Amino acid sequence: MLKRSMLSLCIASSLLLVAGCDSGSSNPFTPTDEDTTETSDTDGSGGDTGTTDESSGDGESTDGASTDDSGDDGSEEAPGGEAGSDGDDESDGDGDGDTSDGDDGNAPVPPAPTTSIESEASYRLTFEATWSASTHPLNFPSDPHFSGVTGATHNGAVNFWQPGQLATQGFQNVAETGNRTVFVEEIRASVNAGTSRQLIEGGGITVSPNSVSVNFQASQQHPLVTIASMVAPSPDWIVGVHDLDLRGADGNFVDSLIVDAIIYDAGTDSGLIYATGNAVTNPQAPITRLTSNSTDTNIVQGLPSAGRFIFQKQ
Repeated sequence: MLKRSMLSLCIASSLLLVAGCDSGSSNPFTPTDEDTTETSDTDGSGGDTGTTDESSGDGESTDGASTDDSGDDGSEEAPGGEAGSDGDDESDGDGDGDTSDGDDGNAPVPPAPTTSIESEASYRLTFEATWSASTHPLNFPSDPHFSGVTGATHNGAVNFWQPGQLATQGFQNVAETGNRTVFVEEIRASVNAGTSRQLIEGGGITVSPNSVSVNFQASQQHPLVTIASMVAPSPDWIVGVHDLDLRGADGNFVDSLIVDAIIYDAGTDSGLIYATGNAVTNPQAPITRLTSNSTDTNIVQGLPSAGRFIFQKQ
């Protein structure tokens, strides 16, 4: 009985000891919280802690420095990154800008340059007379000459002579005698009326072949030119140009123009050769290109010409 009781007690103690070990709460060798606290205080771990705190401070400072460096690195990278980002933006912007500079396609197309129309122009007229015994051998006179070059710049509202029309008194006088007084009066009347701009009065040619020049002005309001000069001696033969437009197709005045000095019959005298007496044509005939009998002169339809008129813009 006693043995059984003691055995039971040993078993109970063993069970109790095992339970205590499992729970970790009754281990007689494990120090309590109180013992731990006291040991920490007694060991002067506070000083160690202070040292550790200083060391930690240094470490924090170092860490801080390191953090700053890393922040510097970060900020160094950040600008780089931002620059890259800006670069991308700029690149995009530039790209767009370049494309829109290639926007040239979208840019307004400049208007085609317009040609400026001259309001007026200055000219030099040269009459080069080639009339001679070699160009017109049949019955050629001994004293070939031309009267003073006379004419005007004007508009289409007036004409001073024209094939198919009857000669005015002034034109007749020039053709028969070389006297231009009345012809000049007719032109001045036109200037006063506003249908002509300028009277042209040049010299004559005393011996042909030779040349003579005169200057004049034309304008958009008065772009036409008319000129006359007597073939002398002759019954009523004349050279000249009539109603000649000095403008080109673009409306501007041409730089130069050359016109043959065709020989015309004024229709007021019926003489047949250069040197002949007066033979009034009655009734008066229209102005035409001269065609003579083959026994009188070699002129047919005003040709060969007696020279040329050269208009040169100054």
